[in-house]
Amino acid sequence: MEGTRKRGLDISYCQKGLDLKTVKDAGMDYVIIRAGCAESVDSQLGRHTKGAADAGLPYGFYWYSMAYTVEQAEKEADACLSAIGRYAPAYPVYYDMEEQKQIDKLDSATRTAIITTFCDIIREYGYTAGVYINPSWLETYVDKTKIVGKYDLWLACWTGDPNKPSSKFNYGQKMWQWGLDKVGGMKVDGDVCYFDYDKQPQKAPIAADSNAIYRSLGTAAKRRRADKNGFSGENCVNGGYYAASQLVTPPSGTQQWFRHAGTNLYSALTDESGTGAKQFEQYGTYTMGLTVTAVNVRVSPGVNMEKLGTLDVGKTVYLTGETEQEGDRTWAQVVYNGRLAWMDKQWIKT
Repeated sequence: MEGTRKRGLDISYCQKGLDLKTVKDAGMDYVIIRAGCAESVDSQLGRHTKGAADAGLPYGFYWYSMAYTVEQAEKEADACLSAIGRYAPAYPVYYDMEEQKQIDKLDSATRTAIITTFCDIIREYGYTAGVYINPSWLETYVDKTKIVGKYDLWLACWTGDPNKPSSKFNYGQKMWQWGLDKVGGMKVDGDVCYFDYDKQPQKAPIAADSNAIYRSLGTAAKRRRADKNGFSGENCVNGGYYAASQLVTPPSGTQQWFRHAGTNLYSALTDESGTGAKQFEQYGTYTMGLTVTAVNVRVSPGVNMEKLGTLDVGKTVYLTGETEQEGDRTWAQVVYNGRLAWMDKQWIKT
């Protein structure tokens, strides 16, 4: 571990309100931001990422594992990719596996497979994949031959002093967590990095916000990441209508995928086999609203029309902009479960 030495911090929801300009002014060179845990996004991800960008701090991410199976690791990777898709990290995306229950309930082969599964999916998307791990885990709980030298290591080995790295453990790690630091009035974990990640630009997905409505031209898969290898659990129906919250271009090519609004599922705009045939056409755009009470969704405008379902108060709806007057009520057209439907507009706040 020679050459470059850069000081940094790793932060999460526990550091809510931390001023990252203060972190920069304190001499820190980067931050590693918790993107999420299990399949949930960290509540401070957006704020911390914006704060780092505004302060001119390069950043990376880590995802805290709660997985007990390879399938759960796949879901965690998909959730991570969805969470970080709009950002451009200079540092790796690390997988943090350290739960005692993962020690108690799993064997070494399973723990290792969970880690490699997550990291390989992250790598497929063009990110640098890393593992946050301590020496005990490497020596006792995983097959280190499948991790060391395969992924970038962030070694947790506390010495209490950033100037005194442990000489006992050296797995070729590029980053080392040394112990507790205090910056901006908050306790944080302190790190030292030995690699110029910010000079090694990553090839990552290009993501852009969208408010388009697409109509399916056939049966198309809904996948848990914007990639034809992403697990598919359901399909879009032929002629169905779908609201898109994001357009994603994976690093492997120019094919665009859209994220189904309100979900972590994606569909390709063109045929996945690479023929270029359109799978969707744009129907229009939507605006978002919220239900202010429980409200029925109907096939056509009118209180006597067939009911498709009921949305509880505070649910997001996707309005096409079309309205119809039926008696003294104004009905708004919405996208609902793959079809165009109608709701009483007075119960939608826009």
